[in-house]
Amino acid sequence: MADINYTAQRGRNRDLCNALMGKQDKEVIRVCRDLPEGPLRRIGANNDTVLHMAAHSEQSDLVLELLKLLPGNRSHGLVDIKNNAGDTILHEVATSDNMIGVGEKVLKRDEGLLFAQNDSGEMPIFVQPAMAKL
Repeated sequence: MADINYTAQRGRNRDLCNALMGKQDKEVIRVCRDLPEGPLRRIGANNDTVLHMAAHSEQSDLVLELLKLLPGNRSHGLVDIKNNAGDTILHEVATSDNMIGVGEKVLKRDEGLLFAQNDSGEMPIFVQPAMAKL
């Protein structure tokens, strides 16, 4: 039974990665709705969540839709969701000038993200100086 679950999870992760890379927003959202962890599902080799990967690939509309899938009680815990480099979702958003509006929405979910340090000691406001204006 464990092997079947493991195989199914790997298949679902692969499908999610392919949908993300193919910018198939509707498919990503559909799959995330069916997952217990939703868009916080770890799918990348770097222990990225679906949200990390969508933000890193500058899919702003998808990130905003995925944020809506998070339950209200998860709002103030995003600061604890980090990948293997210690990057939060806001670190990923901060790498692009095109994602400033998304950064505002992410910060509304958890203001603590602004000063969260990754494993290199970087905060999102230093990764992207424009974040300091938020």
